[in-house]
Amino acid sequence: MAELNHEVRQLEGRTDHLENKMAELVSSHNELIDANSTLESEVDKLTNKLADIEDRNRRNNLRIRGVPEQIKMEDLNHYLTEMLQTLLPQEKLEHLLVDRAHRLPRNKNAPPGAPREVILRLHFYHIKELTLNAFRNKQELPDKYTTLQCYPDLSAHTMKKRKDFAQVTVILREADIPYRWLFPVKLRVVYKDTPYIMDTPQQGNHLLKQWSLLPPQETPQKQPPKKQRLQQEWQTTKNSHKRAPSISTILEQVDQENNENT
Repeated sequence: MAELNHEVRQLEGRTDHLENKMAELVSSHNELIDANSTLESEVDKLTNKLADIEDRNRRNNLRIRGVPEQIKMEDLNHYLTEMLQTLLPQEKLEHLLVDRAHRLPRNKNAPPGAPREVILRLHFYHIKELTLNAFRNKQELPDKYTTLQCYPDLSAHTMKKRKDFAQVTVILREADIPYRWLFPVKLRVVYKDTPYIMDTPQQGNHLLKQWSLLPPQETPQKQPPKKQRLQQEWQTTKNSHKRAPSISTILEQVDQENNENT
């Protein structure tokens, strides 16, 4: 029995050591998870801030798709100025000032033979907004402009974030529900004279479902699982664990009871 008690005590010591080591690992893991979450939040804030600075620098820019390759670089400004005069006949010529314009490298996903996009910087911001509205309203254009498409020039980060909202914005446009973009990338939607803010695509899908606008076959995108903190499965005191009596303690109690009975 004494030998068994000795072995049990050795096993208890090893178990205590493992539990203490596991407690240390759990604590270290949770500290790393908390630190990582803080860093991810800070990086996200800085990335959004940098994207906002880049977008503000591009706020007078427009991307024009469909400008024929036959339009040479030296003729590009004249071509674009004529386009602006056609789109905005009410504006004075001195307001339709193009600071600079050039073609972008060909997009690898562009159809074969498609002309390269043109990016232009307008001197006045309100001319840029009026031009976008003219294209959005599908204003009648002469034949040489009918193939053109116009988009705001945004940073890659903002474009990626807006792309995540693609399903939401398509449904909003089909339902003729007005919306506009806010910073950082989120939507302000007015539905039945009530404004709503969609901070994430998941929140947007939830609201569309409430409004019976989300098709039944469409399932909201699942967010990737987040790293979880670990829970300690035992409670410890300063020098010992709060748990059931050890085997050695039980054996000692049995020996004591046997001695008393004899």
